[in-house]
Amino acid sequence: MKINSFNLNNVILNNSIWKEQFEHTAKYYFDIPNDNLLFGFRKRKGLKAKGRKLPGWYGMGIFHNFGQILGALAKMYSVTGDVKIKDKVKALADGWFDCIEPDGYFFQNERGHVIDLCYEYEKILGGLLDAYEYAGHDKALEYADTITDWAISNLTKGKKNGEWYTVAENLYRAYELTGKDKFKDFAEEFEYDEFWDRFISKDYDFGVRHAYSHVNSFNSAARAYRVKKEARYLNILKEAYDHITEKYLYATGGFGPAEELFGEEGYMGVSVSEPFVRKLGCLGNAEIPCESWAVFKWMRYMTEITGQAHYGDWAEKMLYNGIGAALKLDKDGQVMYYANYHVYGAQKDTEFDQMPWDCGATLEWPC
Repeated sequence: MKINSFNLNNVILNNSIWKEQFEHTAKYYFDIPNDNLLFGFRKRKGLKAKGRKLPGWYGMGIFHNFGQILGALAKMYSVTGDVKIKDKVKALADGWFDCIEPDGYFFQNERGHVIDLCYEYEKILGGLLDAYEYAGHDKALEYADTITDWAISNLTKGKKNGEWYTVAENLYRAYELTGKDKFKDFAEEFEYDEFWDRFISKDYDFGVRHAYSHVNSFNSAARAYRVKKEARYLNILKEAYDHITEKYLYATGGFGPAEELFGEEGYMGVSVSEPFVRKLGCLGNAEIPCESWAVFKWMRYMTEITGQAHYGDWAEKMLYNGIGAALKLDKDGQVMYYANYHVYGAQKDTEFDQMPWDCGATLEWPC
């Protein structure tokens, strides 16, 4: 590590759009009743479920984001020092743990009804690590142990699904926090060698991939480098950065029209034209909250590891044009999920009622 980042509690936001955005989001998350966030878990466990079922993705368990909300609150406590937020983190983590099944099953949805087991495991693991690291909730590490034991038994190589290739980042982080080899050994099962190594060989003919999650996968490679110090990982990270930023970014820093990365040559230009807009439907040219998160993490790793400031450029673009330009969270978890770049004009929106899933869920409380 050539550069160490400031801890969150060492950073102060002055009066600015960033402070306004942060304070709005912190209040929004804090005001979500704990009973609503825990409703589905308690119902699955057979406990008395007070509160109400949240609508949209959260209530239906579509890429469930309990772990992301838990982690966000923990980071918000670290920034603000507000004990009420810390108490909420503890209450949510403990209340969720009360709903774990005897064998360690911990998801909101019943067995067989989770869309992406790996995705939800990784997000809850990350939230627990945040609760420990940023909010000082020691029991969160015990909880991380418990769900990882379940994951080791149920998410082994032959049973991976969905966005499994983002799991290693938080497992390596758990290893760094605890020193327990089981986290490191399990992380190695989720390394995305078949994709990452293509950047070393410069064999880029791997077809269209899901945009956000494949960029996010490089955060797993970065954590692997931090733990194992093998030059191969750093070479992968540098080559991937050069390739993606040279060929697949809009001027804003966003990427992935219709959530597609590595399309045929010229598809980025076509994506802002009228025919492609019709193809997109209600999908947009960039998943702004997701992509900003992936880029912020990756560029932080790159700057810390290399000490080279130019890696901050992509993060800066996403700060201003991505998450910084997003609309505020609206009622019932409605968020500006996509940004649209169209030569014929576009508008920002938090309304996605035109995008029902087969189960009837709309884009409220998305991942």
